[in-house]
Amino acid sequence: MIRNKLTTTLLASSLLTGSFAALTPAVYADAVSETGFTDEELKNNDYIVYFVNAGDSTPATVEAGDKFGLYASKTEQPYGADPVTGKKWGYTTTTTGTSVSNAAAKNGSLRYYNGTQVRTKALQYKFELPTDRYDITLGFQNPWSGRSVNIFVEGTNVSGGDYEIGSYGALKEVTYTAKEVTDGDLNVDIQGPATAALTNFNDPLVSYIIVRKHVVIPISDLQARIDAAELKANDPAYSNYTVGQLRTAIAKAEALVKRVTEDGVDVATVQEEMKTVMQELSAAEDALAPLTTYDSFTPGTVWTDTNGAPIQAHGGGILYDEPTRTYYWYGEDKTNGYLPARGVRVYSSKDLYNWKDEGLALTAIESMDQFTSDPLISSLYGDRTDKADIFNDIGTQRIMERPKVIYNDKTGKYVMWLHTDGPSETSTANYAKAEAGYALSDSPTGPFVYGVSNRMDRVPPGATYDGQPNQPGMARDMNLFKDDDGTAYLIYSSEENMTIYISKLNDSYTDVVGWHKDGLATRDTTYKAEYGVDYVRVFPGAQREAPAMFKYDGKYYLITSGATGWAPNRAQYTVADSIFGEWKTMRDPSIGNKASTTFDSQSTNVIPVDPAKGKFIYMGDRWNEGDLKNSRYIWLPIEFGQQDEIALRWYDEWSLADLDRMGRVTVNSSLPQKVSVGQLPQLPSVVNVTDTNGQARNTAIEWTLDAADFAQPGTVIVVGRLPELSNKEVRTSLTVLPDNALYLVHAGGAETEDYKLWNSYLQHSLANKSVIDQAYDPANGQTWGYVGTGTSPAGTSGGNMFTALRYLKANNGDDLTYKFDVPNGRYTVYVGLYDPWYSSTNGSRKANILINGAVKKSGYVFTDAYDSLGYEHIDVTGGLIDVTIRRVAGSPDPQISWIMIVDEKTSAKLSGTNEAAAGQTFDLTYGLSQAGGDQAGIYAQDFTINYDPSLLELVKAEPATETAAIAGQTDTPGNVRILLAATDPEHGMVPDDNGGLVKLTFKALAASGSTAASVTVNGVTVAGSTGQEQSITGARHDVRIAAVVKQTLESLIAEAQTLHDNAVEGTKAGQYKKAVREALQAAIDEASAIAADTNATQTQIDQATTALQEAIRVFRSSVNVAVPGDVNEDERFTIGDLGIIAAHYGETSSSPGWLASADLNEDNVIDLLDLTLAARNILMN
Repeated sequence: MIRNKLTTTLLASSLLTGSFAALTPAVYADAVSETGFTDEELKNNDYIVYFVNAGDSTPATVEAGDKFGLYASKTEQPYGADPVTGKKWGYTTTTTGTSVSNAAAKNGSLRYYNGTQVRTKALQYKFELPTDRYDITLGFQNPWSGRSVNIFVEGTNVSGGDYEIGSYGALKEVTYTAKEVTDGDLNVDIQGPATAALTNFNDPLVSYIIVRKHVVIPISDLQARIDAAELKANDPAYSNYTVGQLRTAIAKAEALVKRVTEDGVDVATVQEEMKTVMQELSAAEDALAPLTTYDSFTPGTVWTDTNGAPIQAHGGGILYDEPTRTYYWYGEDKTNGYLPARGVRVYSSKDLYNWKDEGLALTAIESMDQFTSDPLISSLYGDRTDKADIFNDIGTQRIMERPKVIYNDKTGKYVMWLHTDGPSETSTANYAKAEAGYALSDSPTGPFVYGVSNRMDRVPPGATYDGQPNQPGMARDMNLFKDDDGTAYLIYSSEENMTIYISKLNDSYTDVVGWHKDGLATRDTTYKAEYGVDYVRVFPGAQREAPAMFKYDGKYYLITSGATGWAPNRAQYTVADSIFGEWKTMRDPSIGNKASTTFDSQSTNVIPVDPAKGKFIYMGDRWNEGDLKNSRYIWLPIEFGQQDEIALRWYDEWSLADLDRMGRVTVNSSLPQKVSVGQLPQLPSVVNVTDTNGQARNTAIEWTLDAADFAQPGTVIVVGRLPELSNKEVRTSLTVLPDNALYLVHAGGAETEDYKLWNSYLQHSLANKSVIDQAYDPANGQTWGYVGTGTSPAGTSGGNMFTALRYLKANNGDDLTYKFDVPNGRYTVYVGLYDPWYSSTNGSRKANILINGAVKKSGYVFTDAYDSLGYEHIDVTGGLIDVTIRRVAGSPDPQISWIMIVDEKTSAKLSGTNEAAAGQTFDLTYGLSQAGGDQAGIYAQDFTINYDPSLLELVKAEPATETAAIAGQTDTPGNVRILLAATDPEHGMVPDDNGGLVKLTFKALAASGSTAASVTVNGVTVAGSTGQEQSITGARHDVRIAAVVKQTLESLIAEAQTLHDNAVEGTKAGQYKKAVREALQAAIDEASAIAADTNATQTQIDQATTALQEAIRVFRSSVNVAVPGDVNEDERFTIGDLGIIAAHYGETSSSPGWLASADLNEDNVIDLLDLTLAARNILMN
């Protein structure tokens, strides 16, 4: 929450502070203009007759600060009549594409030419306008490499040749004034370069076009605006920073007034400059804000420092300084945007909410002259002989990213590391050098003295993957981690951002140890690092960056992002017991809306607020590519789930108090892991958990289930709320799969962890039990697979069922097709779709989904969400299922992640409990699942029950219905064949109300830990009344056997026994009465009996644990406490106590043999007052 926010609105002030056009006098135009609008209407709309937001994905709305043109009801359309005004306008070029990086700004989208490469290639716009003169403004924010355009207005090249529109997100704007229209139409063409070789890399583009009626603004209007701004600047309610910004705008405007009124500059020649300064005045006035004090976090909003300025600490990290008990936030100062760099800014805070600007901790250097002319730079580096190298690393035209600081206890230095980049010996690109550098300071606020940058560790010899063999040791996005033993590590993205490295730093934290194996301060002449000892690589080839590491409960966590430039993507995290691994498979921590883009953020750091209690904060940057200084900060609490799971959820507002419920609560009870499509899982209402204090207890749980989540195959995260534990939320993952899948194809062939899991559950019914993907080649026995050679796989085994996929290569038509030869019948087809390149395609990838030629989904839009689509009752009469993903005209190549073919014919079914404790018996029910729902007409069945006899014992099998009898049964453990016969000659086998035919009673055997036991039905054959036989698909059911966990109880028994044995029996302070010790021993004996009972259930163990915990609590609270005045500790106030006090009369706390219990008023002296207090106790008792 922001406090003391100014909400006053002054009507007079608002009239004075409108846009520049609101003060333009009517004398410069007729009462009713040729446009058909009055002067007032024109002025109120800033004279804008057309506003084009090229490529706008929401053309029916304008973004903040923009206005519709008076002749248009939209911001973009192909040429034609406006649906509201009837005026004809729009782009006439038919071969164009769009790109959107920030839909909230007019410079965040663009339209580009994508037709054939001809010299006249151009984006052409046409606007219906009456005869008059107009000003045309064009804005360019090119996210790609540099290019030039030629700008034509009414057929005239107004740019005078090639006009450079900038590159990599730089904004350029140009205005051409007083252009005359005489034929009723204004034509604006943005054409390609005049002479350069034609490629798609110099296709013309534009971000926005503004067409205004041309007017001349008198200088008096500007002076009036200045006067109005001065009134606001003098208001003490606003922060120093925002007033300073306004005064800067006022000074610029006053300078222009002086040039016109005193220097004789013609006002008509400075019209654009006047418009600019008036807009700047308005913007500065709009930005006026009071000083704010924060007591909560509001992610994504403007966060100002204690002076009112927006915090500039992007890509940053936090240091908690123990000596000053202060947090320091270091980050990139993006005040100037991408470049020129200013350096690393540092802020200080006591509460993590309110931050004081401490200035630049590391200052960028503008020129070599500063080494002698600048007081700070010369004092820091005046005696250095490597000035050229320093300037090449931290010059204002160099990249200075991801600064992090840790304190070195051995050297007493604050050590900063950062990614430094710029041109290299072989390239002029600004990201060619790819090095990491360090700087040192004696103070957390600096100044930090820059040292040197280097390449870091390299791909080890013999590695199977090397993302950039020609550039060893690259280091870009980086972070620091200081372990509990003081060892520090540099974590960075290497191999052209394809692989994360973790490298151990030396004792001074100034280099990686791998370059100092010879034991020298200087780097070794040859690289000799030992892999696994000095450094490791994490997921080679996974293309990860923006690492953020933290440690909790003995485990190391590493959060990273994908590499998609400024665009956000899906975060992933991995966990290890040791910092050098082995690191577990990556998982996505984000939950809820916008989880696919990590809530539009990229990781930069994790703040360990209170690591012992599981209190950590995720720090992310919401980059604004078009205006980097206005990039926002996303701070969110990290929530710990089961085992080593973490979660990020969005909060509009939250506070540090919310961290109290983020620590790990582990559910010890077994929970189901798999459920059939269309079924809700059976979940308990009470679970046994281990809370954040390490105590085991039973507690109520409330689950949130949505049937729609279980309607398609996939992974569902189910949330349970623990009302008795501060509403802590726990999550469990459930795999949702059909019972009768004939094919499971992971397109592209990646054997991901979730593919292996799905495949294991479906083994009983799959035709392709071990083949992940293949080409369709029936002539060679491959009766299913992808068609043709025009496709390619993407993704690795480190991904998942959605991120790994198959796509159609360029120039290979429009269809990505899979074919399956199947028996005639009825099927359900499921497909999984996802676009890992959504940050670039922005919804432009579209396809029609066809099955056997019939369009099942038209115009499907690929997004960054994992999407499962299902199509039931596909009737096959020709022995083939054809699944085609067909490109919508003009869209990028189609792709598919996975396909599942499900046979809807009769299949076996097993149902029942999903968990059982060791030693417990439980029932499963065998029946048939039939598409028509009617099992009548079946008179005999032959099937085999398979299970692991080391985990389960089949106690008995018996009919579940009176219409069936077990005619025969084998007794081989783990492989029991059953022959079932009908006893109703008229109807055959009629199942019970739950669809059951046979009840199978099992006993769960003891297991060393929680174990999944599978029961499958195989070899199922059914027969009708005339003897006709039919083979049907089997079934599988998993039961988790929960081992009886006694460790917590056994540890508690040992703790209680030690507590009992060390307790002294007696009546004095600190001792325990006999009855108290006996009660504790009785509780210990009772708990020990339960622990020793081999037949004890988990519920009994949990109850005994709770009872013993309560007994320990009561015992500790029953210790004898000293009573002031009872000096001899006989539990009475007598003359004996008075005598002892009198014997120490006059002594002080510094006297030998000081008796503290005789100092009744605790004033460190035994005097008359103590004797009086003792006497009062005697008389009152």
